[in-house]
Amino acid sequence: MKRRIYLVTPGGARGRGGIGRMVAYLAGAWKEDERAADLVIVDSYGPDRKTLMPIYFLAACLRITASAALGRIDLLHVNMSERASVWRKGLVVWLGTLFNVPVLLHWHGADFIDYYHGLGPVRRRLLRATLHRAERTIVLGAFWRRFAVGELGLPIEKVGILANAVPDPRRAADDPPCPVPAEGGAERPTRIVFLGRLGARKGVPELLEALSGLAGDWTAVLAGDGEVGRFRTELAVLGLDQRVRILEWVDAATARRLLAEGDILVLPSRNEGLPMAVLEAMSHGLAVVATTVGSVPDAVQDGESGLLVPAGDAKALGQALARLVADSLLRRRLGERARRRFEAEFSLPVYVERLARIYAGTGTKLVQPVAAE
Repeated sequence: MKRRIYLVTPGGARGRGGIGRMVAYLAGAWKEDERAADLVIVDSYGPDRKTLMPIYFLAACLRITASAALGRIDLLHVNMSERASVWRKGLVVWLGTLFNVPVLLHWHGADFIDYYHGLGPVRRRLLRATLHRAERTIVLGAFWRRFAVGELGLPIEKVGILANAVPDPRRAADDPPCPVPAEGGAERPTRIVFLGRLGARKGVPELLEALSGLAGDWTAVLAGDGEVGRFRTELAVLGLDQRVRILEWVDAATARRLLAEGDILVLPSRNEGLPMAVLEAMSHGLAVVATTVGSVPDAVQDGESGLLVPAGDAKALGQALARLVADSLLRRRLGERARRRFEAEFSLPVYVERLARIYAGTGTKLVQPVAAE
C-alpha cells in the first residue's frame, strides 16, 4: 500500500506567492513521476481572502484530526511562513504529534527571523517548543539552517536543506520553446525585469533610485501586486515613466513571457527565503542581479552566475545594473552559467528526488546543501 502524505499549505496548489507556486509545481511533478506515495494537498488558508481563512483553517484541522484518528496519515508535511502562519501551522504540528503522526516542518517565510526576534520571552519559548516537536525540519538554504541550529537549538541532524525549484521553460509541454535571451545592444534596449510584490521588502525604493541614475539604452518592467499606485507616481516624479512599466500582478504564463523576452532579472530584496523569481530567471538563462540575503547566495554565485549587492545599497545596485547594460558578453556569460546551475540544482526532477529521500527518512542527513556552508 502506498504511503499517504498530507501536505498542509496556504491556498493549496492554487495559492499565490512562492509557496503556492512551489506546491503547484510539486503536485504536477509528483504525479508525473508516479512516486510510491500519495500526496494529499490540504488547503489551510483558502482563496486569498482573509475573511474566509478561519473557515478553511478550521476545515483543514478537522480533516487532519479525523484522518489522523483513523490512521490515514503516514506523514504530515507542513508548510510554514511567518507571523500568524507560525501559530496556525504550529497548531497543525501539535495536532499531528498528538496522534503520533510524524511531522515534517517546512520553513518558507522571509521575515521569520525578524518576527522571532520581536516576540516576547513567553511566546518565543512557546514557538521554540512547537518547532522542536517536528520530527524533521526543512529549510531553504545554509543561512536558514545556521539560524535553526545555532539560535533555535534544533539538532543539526534533523534540519535538512531543500532548495526551491521551478519547471524548465525549454521543456514545458504547454508552452512554445523558450528562446535564449537576445544580447540586446544596438538592436534593441536591454530589458530589465522585476517580479515580486511592489514594496520596501523587495527593495523597490532602491531599485527606482538605481534606475533613475542608470545610463545606457534600457527599459524595465515591474510586475507584481502591492503599492502599485505609489510607485507609478514615483516613476513620474523621477521621469522614468517612459522607460519603466508597472504591470501589477501577472499570471505564470505572462511571467514566463517577460522572462523569455528579458535580459536581466533584478530583485534587490531586503530579506528573503529563496525567491522563485530568481530561480525562474536562472531557468531562462537571464543574468541576475540580487542581494546577499537569505538563501539567495546559495543560488546565485557572485560573478559566476549573477551579481550580488548588499541589501539597501542603491548605489551598488545601480553599478551592477550599469555593468550588465553596458556589457552584453557579461550578460550572456552569467546567464549561461545561471542556466547550467539551474539544471544541476533547481530543476523539478532534482527537487522531487530530494524530497522523496526526505520522505523516505533515509539516513540522518536529509539532503546535501545547495551551497557550501
